[in-house]
Amino acid sequence: MRAVCPVTRTMTGGHELMKQYWIYMLECENGSYYTGYTDDLARRYREHRAGSARSRYTRSFKPLRIACCWKVDADRGQAMSVESFIKSQARNVKEAIVENPGILARLLKSERGESPALEAVDPGTIETGPRVTGTA
Repeated sequence: MRAVCPVTRTMTGGHELMKQYWIYMLECENGSYYTGYTDDLARRYREHRAGSARSRYTRSFKPLRIACCWKVDADRGQAMSVESFIKSQARNVKEAIVENPGILARLLKSERGESPALEAVDPGTIETGPRVTGTA
């Protein structure tokens, strides 16, 4: 019988467990979009807002909001692949994705032949703590 190691989250045979990741796009105060992935979106957004050491870009350009986000049931490599795809897109494509998050899956399918199980989630439903508005 296979068992799951609680520390490494792997099966006894060394296979990585599938877990839920988030892909997200933040709108920053300089008008740019920052794209990332995480297994805990609320925590990661708080880190970006606080300017933690793990958040180099958003230390300089504070995030104003989560522009869009997706749940993906996949391994870390697939989540990183989706993140990389979004980062490689021109600004006008990123704006189209923010306006209609559902098109991301179609773009991935047509341009990369990938079909990850993406679920667009309304960013307003993510509990992130008090909102940050502009600069003080």
